[in-house]
Amino acid sequence: MTISSDPSGIDFETPHSFGLMSDQAAILCQHIIAANSKSFSFAAQFLPRHARTDASILYAWCRRVDDAVDEVDAAEAPLALEILQLELDAIYSSTGAPLIAHDPILIAFKDVIHRHSIPKYYPQELLKGMEMDVKNITYESLSELYQYCFRVASVVGLMMCHILKIRDDRSLFNAAHLGIAMQLTNICRDVSEDWSRERLYLPRELLTSSSLSVEEHQKTMRTDESSVSSVPSTRSRGQRFHRLDLPILMREPARRAIHELLRLADIHYRSGYQGIKSLPLRAGFAIQAAGMIYQDIGRIIRENECDPNQPRAITSKPRKVYLALLSLSWCALMSSWRGFRSVFRRQKAHAHTPAFTLQFDELYSDLTNAIHSIDSSQRESV
Repeated sequence: MTISSDPSGIDFETPHSFGLMSDQAAILCQHIIAANSKSFSFAAQFLPRHARTDASILYAWCRRVDDAVDEVDAAEAPLALEILQLELDAIYSSTGAPLIAHDPILIAFKDVIHRHSIPKYYPQELLKGMEMDVKNITYESLSELYQYCFRVASVVGLMMCHILKIRDDRSLFNAAHLGIAMQLTNICRDVSEDWSRERLYLPRELLTSSSLSVEEHQKTMRTDESSVSSVPSTRSRGQRFHRLDLPILMREPARRAIHELLRLADIHYRSGYQGIKSLPLRAGFAIQAAGMIYQDIGRIIRENECDPNQPRAITSKPRKVYLALLSLSWCALMSSWRGFRSVFRRQKAHAHTPAFTLQFDELYSDLTNAIHSIDSSQRESV
């Protein structure tokens, strides 16, 4: 038996034809999220049990994709991408089960894809984001960086909307905003470590005040032996390479770019949090906590004056607990304001998957509108 009429474009066998996800696979995925992201792992524990398991499977697949590209030599990365594409095609195919039959993460992810009718567009965009990394693209503008953030982060939030059975269309935009915000924070935190990989995510338009071109800075990076630190990058995940500080001439432009990206991130966090009201209490609490914990990384970066050569910004465990309590208070207040019956009806309404697939072109105009709205209100208040 196959499913071919789903509007998401899914065409694969029912779970019973290739074996249901095993408990061992679920445990493996939970170990992966716990080992690789303390912030997400901390927040995910507050999700309802069924959503927590599926979220860990989603994270495990995304981590698998990221590692497949980042943990191989640059010359092998294109082949790794080809293999990932074949696996994704097999996940959405009625005939590709043998290709993924021996990988518990892929089996579990296929089960999640099937049960939640996740459109192929979302994981496909994630692979396109990985391709941008493989090609070592330099970002000319904010719009190009936003597209990258959409591909590697927003689509994960949009897949979570399917897992949480969000039906409100506006909430999809909110989820995408939150993904953009978190990825911008990630970029600002890891400037020096990404520089060590000869990657630069800060858009050229924010670095125009520099007296050297990006290409000249990259040449400086390769020859400036004094910028090499003996501290291995925390993002290497098994690979040991030297962490490179940004050259002196690039630090001030990078500092200004980081400051601006964090400002934009805060705007998108604000928009992202607006979607929390569409979630049941526990799910809303978990997502709010994850956002606030990640946003707090920006606070630490600012305290370090947005210096890209400072140690990696990390939110402490006590601080995470504090932010989780704040999130719980906010969500409890929202729940009280809606009333018990309203919350109950909202939870029952989550019986279906999102009605449409949000694409980047639709999102981008919404992102710019949010920025213009905040900037206008701030000008009026001065």
